[in-house]
Amino acid sequence: MKKLLLLSLALLLASCAPSRVEPTVTTKGFSAFNGLYTKVTSRTLSTPVPKPISVKFDGDWDIQTSYFSLEKNLAFFMCTKEPEHIQFRGMRIDDLYRDATFTVDRNAPEETFIKFYLQWDHDFWTTKQEMMKHGDASSPKYNSEKKYGTIKTVNGAYQRCVLAAVVEDALFMMTGEAVNSDKDICETEAEIWESRESF
Repeated sequence: MKKLLLLSLALLLASCAPSRVEPTVTTKGFSAFNGLYTKVTSRTLSTPVPKPISVKFDGDWDIQTSYFSLEKNLAFFMCTKEPEHIQFRGMRIDDLYRDATFTVDRNAPEETFIKFYLQWDHDFWTTKQEMMKHGDASSPKYNSEKKYGTIKTVNGAYQRCVLAAVVEDALFMMTGEAVNSDKDICETEAEIWESRESF
């Protein structure tokens, strides 16, 4: 009987663990009034590719998988909490070098690599998005303590921020956009990224 109880407990705990073969979103919260009211207090997005990491959002975020491939080692998620929209994605660094315009030295220091990526990404999208063409852009900044970089564009009430960080041989990126937000979108992305942990 004791073994059966322990087995049941092990299965329950295993069902709560993030999957290592597909992305998962787990929630924490509470119920009241015999289940008539449920409040989600946090959501955790876990992705096995390009590296197995989990990042935390508050419970008001809606998180959708836009693209995921174990074979291509590529993941792309859309995260929304009005008025903020964040694209969270990850890919192998080697795949960036398939683009002939991605010319930073493979052996460059991490700060140099991230700043190059941020400027490269910014320059590409400036030609595609009207709001960015006429916005004021900051130069890429690198947080040497937290090991990530950001670049931001502001155009009136519109703000866009890209955060990038290296995890071993992979690059994780967040592209956030917001209109009429009381919060700096770069701060939102930094809070999410700093919550990360391996699984």
